Amino acid sequence: MNSVVLALLLATVADPRLKDAERLAAHGELDAARAQYQTIHDELANSGADASAALHYNLGTLALSADDMGPAVRHLLAAARRAPLDDDIRHNLATALTRRADHVEAARQDAFGARLPPGPVTLVLGILLGLLGLLLAARGVLSGRLAVVAGRGLVPVLVATVVAGLAFAVRLAADGAVVAVVMLETEARPQPDKGAGGFTIHPGLTGHVVAEQDGFVRLRLENGVDVWVDHAHTSVVP
Repeated sequence: MNSVVLALLLATVADPRLKDAERLAAHGELDAARAQYQTIHDELANSGADASAALHYNLGTLALSADDMGPAVRHLLAAARRAPLDDDIRHNLATALTRRADHVEAARQDAFGARLPPGPVTLVLGILLGLLGLLLAARGVLSGRLAVVAGRGLVPVLVATVVAGLAFAVRLAADGAVVAVVMLETEARPQPDKGAGGFTIHPGLTGHVVAEQDGFVRLRLENGVDVWVDHAHTSVVP
């Protein structure tokens, strides 16, 4: 993260427009609040900075209140990716998925890694790696009883580090999965061809991006069915 992006993130945390948006929402001016949050979100996106779970949650919740299912699902999925254990996010996401026009045969199933909180996983791995380095250094420098104690601590710390490393790798793999949300009512086709017959799908339906071709994106829907959808009618979850 460069210094410009970091400065923008710090400024965003203290941005008075966030308080204004909260006030507008509290007074029932939901469209105005949503527009305020969207402006902040767009500024972050244009700078290359990542929006917070809270910002995505607020945008998704306001979109949900307006029955705007595409943005609602997209932002709530983005919030859940950043804070998978947050009960409010999980509740509103479940509500949004239930309200969609399309009811898939199989419920959405997240990969295990997507349910691991990214911040704590990274922090624990960093602490364990640091502790492992200290123990190795102590064992090499110290002598006598202290060296023995350091040696005894190596095995459990090494095991914990390996487990944390695996958790980090699983979380990283989950983050690498590209999920797209249908934003407009569109056709799901068996091939990337506007002339191919298909069936209508509606905003809020999601799928993993499998391939892209000729202006279409191939989505593996929540029930495992692969379809081709006009790329312009979908948006990737950030």
